[in-house]
Amino acid sequence: MDTTLIATTDGKTNGRREATRFGIAVGLLCLSITFLASLLGHREGNDYTTFGTLWASGHAAINGLNPYAGYAETYQNDYSQFGTTATFPDVNLNPPWTLPLIEGLSRFSLKRFTLVWTLLNGACFFASCILLIVQYPQLEGRQVIWFSLCTPTIMTLASGQVYGWGFLAAVLAWMFHRDGRLAAAGVAAGFLIALRPTMVPWLILLVLANHRKVAAVAAATIFTLYLLPLAIYGPAVYVEWFHAFQGDLHWLHPLDIAFMPLFARYHLPHLGIALAVLFGVTGCWWAVRKTPDFSTTSGVALCLGILCAPLAWFHYILFPAPFFMTRRWTALSAIGACLFLIITLFIPAGIQGVVYLVGTVLILCSFLSFRHADFALRNSASDASTTV
Repeated sequence: MDTTLIATTDGKTNGRREATRFGIAVGLLCLSITFLASLLGHREGNDYTTFGTLWASGHAAINGLNPYAGYAETYQNDYSQFGTTATFPDVNLNPPWTLPLIEGLSRFSLKRFTLVWTLLNGACFFASCILLIVQYPQLEGRQVIWFSLCTPTIMTLASGQVYGWGFLAAVLAWMFHRDGRLAAAGVAAGFLIALRPTMVPWLILLVLANHRKVAAVAAATIFTLYLLPLAIYGPAVYVEWFHAFQGDLHWLHPLDIAFMPLFARYHLPHLGIALAVLFGVTGCWWAVRKTPDFSTTSGVALCLGILCAPLAWFHYILFPAPFFMTRRWTALSAIGACLFLIITLFIPAGIQGVVYLVGTVLILCSFLSFRHADFALRNSASDASTTV
């Protein structure tokens, strides 16, 4: 009888393993199809979207011009449907430390730049998936499928945004911390925060949750990256960067899903500010009170970085995604994840933003309600960080 029970248990385990492997294979296949479609797609004129914006910015830097101004190749946004100027240049708003790479690649033609940039983004996504598969054996097939078919992944590859870098940085931060390499985890975390300064809640909550060595290295990384452009371009580049944000109209777009811009679009700006402050303060209280593990702290902080920011595109869910994928999903997790799937592209744009906001809140709640195996015991690396 015991032999029969063992055989049955082994059969179920093997079945689950095969299902997981199949799911992972399907997810990687879907990602490959999206990547190839982005790589081989025909573009001309305004179809280059962000690729054109980045190329124009880098080309301006090469010629000693303002990299944060609009040029002929800069993508032209059409916000006439939102009740404002029909078109305006969607200038580069990435921080100045990213300019050396953009400038270097802009020495290619726009078409070649698009090809190379897509290859780099694809490499970030594939490398991240491989790291998660290898480093986290419990990764579920449905989680890889979700990542491959979620709208932020698809749109990042299609439009040329830099969010693939952030996803890889988050994966590396998770992996390095898991291996006890706290300094390396801090560098990766600092890279992501430097890429999108609105993710600064990650730094704050790491300090409050006693992951202070990681936080210190992250702060040093941010400082170093922001110091670099001063040596290359001089102080004027920061003046040009700050000026690019003046009169910014991105808050009008329904896919800007943070509390403040979303409620401002409904003429309730004070409610958006109140919710951002409430969520932010509550997150800080939670970090001090619970002193959660690194993965949970990171997931909560990055979700708060989306919800409480003055500007946060739905793509930003890729930043907490590695911490979300490296834990068992509950019904709450699955519902939040499903709200980001590609099918949401077929609902009206005005509703999409609300759907993505709800999805982000549900994912945040899944982090807050999850009882990770390391939560009570703590990771030995986390304990070490409190004594350094």
